[in-house]
Amino acid sequence: MGIRIVFSDLDGTLLTYDKKLSCATRQMLENLTSRGIEFVPCSGRALSGLPKELLELPCCHYAVCSNGAAISESKTDRKLFQSYMGRDRALALWKRVKGLDVSFDIFAGGKIWSERRAYERLDSYGIDEQTLKSVKGCRTPTERTPGETLAWLSGRGEDVERVTLFWKTEGGRDAVIAAVAADPTLAWTNSVPHDIEVMDASVNKGAALIWLCSHLGIPVSSSVAFGDGLNDAPLLAAAGVGVAMANAVPETKASADVVAPSNDEDGVARAMEKLLG
Repeated sequence: MGIRIVFSDLDGTLLTYDKKLSCATRQMLENLTSRGIEFVPCSGRALSGLPKELLELPCCHYAVCSNGAAISESKTDRKLFQSYMGRDRALALWKRVKGLDVSFDIFAGGKIWSERRAYERLDSYGIDEQTLKSVKGCRTPTERTPGETLAWLSGRGEDVERVTLFWKTEGGRDAVIAAVAADPTLAWTNSVPHDIEVMDASVNKGAALIWLCSHLGIPVSSSVAFGDGLNDAPLLAAAGVGVAMANAVPETKASADVVAPSNDEDGVARAMEKLLG
């Protein structure tokens, strides 16, 4: 059966190192439109952090956000699926880590809320320049502490999709992972160096792919997925054809059927050219 839907991570996969769409990638997306193939951005980002030029594509009608915690219609922002971490578990995690030198960014309502003092120190967490620019651009700094933000969001009726913590030292990383493990209903992954992304244990990009294919009546065998980070490994394992980028982490390459050139070598476009024939 032919390809009917393509899922792709963004950072380190579809986008170049400087977070742009190359000419070859734009042509590939136009080709998907002409063939009637769905394109689904599948990201750890909140919905507000996805490039509008992708969401507005004729072939893009859906978006997987927050590592699969939310699936939305790209043109209307209407939620089709959600499996959230929730305020109570986020607050309990915050209490377990607030003595550590880590950030605590809250994904809720399609946005990311970051305490300003942590936001202003993000450049000290070992994040590369282009990723740092993207991370800061996606976040809304606030004077509230994470605990206060969680209470404020609850008052607005907005639930917590997931949280991200940036850490500085290996000791900090291990302490965050231990704090997450204290609640067996939570799971963690990561997509960039020095971050830990926490969500409900049932949530991952692979589960989102399976859910959306079922919702659309598309066989999973007719799906292709691309990724590079640890959070993409379940996505590639679930897809009919899973494609890891040359720059992918070992775990994600091990989950893939194919390894494509890197994101800076138009890997997604070149792989799709071969797959479509």
